[in-house]
Amino acid sequence: MILVIGATGFVGTYLIDELLRQEKKIIATGRNIENDKYFQSLKNVTCINLNISNSFDFKKLPKKGIKTVIQLAGLMPANVKKEDYDPYKYIDVNIKGTLNILEYCRENDIERMIFTSSESDISKKYGTDLHLDEKTTRAINYNNDHTIYAISKIAAMDLIEHYSQKYGIIGISFRLPNIFGYGQLLEIYHNGEKTLNGFGTFLKKAIHGETIEIWGNPKLGRDVVYIKDLISMITNAIYSPKARGLYCVGTGIKTTLEEEVKTIVKVFSKSDNISKIIYKPEMPSIRNYIYDIKKAKTELNYIVKYPFYEMLNDWKHEMELNRFPHLRYRIKEIL
Repeated sequence: MILVIGATGFVGTYLIDELLRQEKKIIATGRNIENDKYFQSLKNVTCINLNISNSFDFKKLPKKGIKTVIQLAGLMPANVKKEDYDPYKYIDVNIKGTLNILEYCRENDIERMIFTSSESDISKKYGTDLHLDEKTTRAINYNNDHTIYAISKIAAMDLIEHYSQKYGIIGISFRLPNIFGYGQLLEIYHNGEKTLNGFGTFLKKAIHGETIEIWGNPKLGRDVVYIKDLISMITNAIYSPKARGLYCVGTGIKTTLEEEVKTIVKVFSKSDNISKIIYKPEMPSIRNYIYDIKKAKTELNYIVKYPFYEMLNDWKHEMELNRFPHLRYRIKEIL
């Protein structure tokens, strides 16, 4: 049996969908009541409302039968309004919550814990043609809305490594860049202000045939990861005897900003209303980076199945199928 903590969001939805395809029994926890209704309708899924920052809540969970815990829950700046910012919440949820989960694993002899972290621990390393891997030294930005979040995620990863070395729990952490797919949050909070992110802006304009601006150097790019490739990496980590420690989540492929925009237009613009592209080289350029995924390929047998064009076609297919209606509100701004 697999326990998925924080199961009611974007990543959790796709993860549980894949685990059910593999015919696994799942306990799913979360705090989103509306999304819970979707999971309660699924066969082989038991839903439990869990506040990870409250150690007493863990008494609701079974003491036997669980071999793997997957921790997806966490507080993110992208979900926080300016007036709701509270640094203590990051400590309570991301650090104390992770410690509570580790204690639950230790007390109940659970073999493996999988954790999703963030690229914010190396955010100041991004630069021209920079390749990042698991050995890239930490370098956080100490002067933005992600600082406390980054500190809390680093502390959580260190707690997992401590419990791995001291108590023998197999600790696996994934460093996630932005993850793309139908149901992702396109409207986010940046410095507490609500805004449509870059990908969402391109998508919205392409769907409506509006002009799209490419800012800065169009040949700079990023490692664009599709949700289903991430899920493949996580599920492989459940079973791999070699899995341990930190893994960078990526494709190893740089998709330039120009390639990104042109492909979005190709896939999402209507044939009779194709978006025009204009270049604004005087504007700021995007962050430029690629992830080295050799470790994931070697130890997790990870294979990238969704490069950018394939990703967009599947994204569009999922949107048309609307298999996950509880995630639809996340893309309402582009439709």
